[in-house]
Parts: sequence; structure tokens; C-alpha cells
Amino acid sequence: MTSGAVAAGAAMRIRSEKRIVRTLREAGATSAASATRLSPGRLPMRGALRMLVRRGAVVETPEGLHWLDEAAYSAHRELRRSRMFISLFGIAALIIVLAAVTIAKAETPAAPRAERMAARSAAADVLVLVPEDGPKGRMRRYAMQAK
Repeated sequence: MTSGAVAAGAAMRIRSEKRIVRTLREAGATSAASATRLSPGRLPMRGALRMLVRRGAVVETPEGLHWLDEAAYSAHRELRRSRMFISLFGIAALIIVLAAVTIAKAETPAAPRAERMAARSAAADVLVLVPEDGPKGRMRRYAMQAK
């Protein structure tokens, strides 16, 4: 699922949630005595209602009526807001770390070409491994330079 689809789904869920809350407020269903029947037709509305009931922001009575618990709804919104800020802070921290690493790598000077060539020619051209006599079968290293 792409990030655009996730964002669109989240926007639909929030819009549906606000519509449910507005419907309950307009009906005056803010207590068990004034509960009303909701009939969410579309899938996003049903999902938003299930989520609000799970979070305790909307209370479902045994008769199938619903009412809005304003305190629980406010707590639900604060939780969502704090999660958003934590996510944004984490993303910003990641960007800062990546930028610092990139800048540090860019500032590390590369060895001049003459030094690299000298180091390469001073190194052995051939590395020979010869088995040693012994129980562990170790190998002895010999470096040989071409003439």
C-alpha cells in the first residue's frame, strides 16, 4: 500500500469520525439517557464508529443506541495528537542524523592519487599461503613482490 493510499484512508477515517461526533452532538446524545441510534452506511463510517466505541469515546448501549462521552473523546484526540508529534519528532531526528552522517562523509578528505599509487606499489603483488606441518592445518603467509 502506498503512502498516498494510507494518507487518503486516514483522512477518510478522521472525516467519518468527525461526522459521527457531529451527528451525536446535534442529536444531543451526550449521555446514556439521551442515546440515539446511528446507522453508519459506508465502510469508513462503520470503521470509524467501531474505533470510537473501542476507544470509549462513543458508548454503545445494550439496545444498540450510541452516545458521545465528551471526556473520552477529548482524551482520544489528545492521544492522536501526541502520537502525531512523536512521529514528526522521530522523522525530524532521523533526517538530522542522516544529514550529519552525509556531511561528515563529505568532509573526510580522500588520499591524493600519488599516495594511493605509492601504497599500492609498496604492497605485495602476490600472497602465497603454504600449509604448515601440524595438527591444526594452519596456513603460513608469504608475501612476494614481482620484479
